[in-house]
Amino acid sequence: MSYEYDEGSDIDNYEDEQVFQDNQQDKKDEMSESRINHGPKGFQMTFENGYTLSVQYGRGNYCERRNDYMVYDQNDSLEEPSADKIISKDCEIAVWHDGKGGYVQLSEHDAVRGWVPIEDLPQIMVYVQTGDFDAIRATE
Repeated sequence: MSYEYDEGSDIDNYEDEQVFQDNQQDKKDEMSESRINHGPKGFQMTFENGYTLSVQYGRGNYCERRNDYMVYDQNDSLEEPSADKIISKDCEIAVWHDGKGGYVQLSEHDAVRGWVPIEDLPQIMVYVQTGDFDAIRATE
């Protein structure tokens, strides 16, 4: 059986619908898998439940590196300190779920929480993975 191309044919509409459905499934699959994303001042972890934990520890974040200045490179040009040069004892965290309307309130006044000791991160990761945000607030 052969089909002739017709812009408005049901076959073309079916193929467009199938591509749309495949793209939607890819998005759902992406949201339901754990993954990590690293950046110049921290990282983000997305858990199977769809929540993402952002951990930032560089200039401008609520951490001991908040007021770090740009550094000069060998050519006397200002540059952001490279990720391998940033060391911090604490960090700023935020949590969100793209499919559920934005950020989770982590403190009384803000959706981010600053000056979180690094040693608290493993437990906070468990809390995000299980959706226990009251426990995160209680560690403040």
